[in-house]
Amino acid sequence: MITDMNRKFFRTALVAAVPLLLAVAPIAVSAASFQNPLGNANLQGLVNIILTSIVRIGAVLCVFFLILSGFKFVTAQGNAGEIKSAKEMLKWTIIGGLITMGAFAISEIIKNTLCSVLPAAC
Repeated sequence: MITDMNRKFFRTALVAAVPLLLAVAPIAVSAASFQNPLGNANLQGLVNIILTSIVRIGAVLCVFFLILSGFKFVTAQGNAGEIKSAKEMLKWTIIGGLITMGAFAISEIIKNTLCSVLPAAC
């Protein structure tokens, strides 16, 4: 059940996260010539750029939600329901961070394995 307070909380979190995400992804415009903005023409490079971007954004969000869950702990003031909510937020933030870092680690393992088997593909 979503209460009005939860809606306000998520709306505030979204409003705070959007400028943070925009600061993480700067866009450079070159007036002299048009170049490939990704810098890579192959699929491996594209996947690497996408995955690295996701990990960076995930790390920023993880830090943001860790701070937010700490704030919820402080503002709970002994209220058992609020403390439980803060614990849940902390738990899911840590799980999300671990999944993000695990996905990056698995992709690096696969990339290194394929590069050792097929050096021409790297």
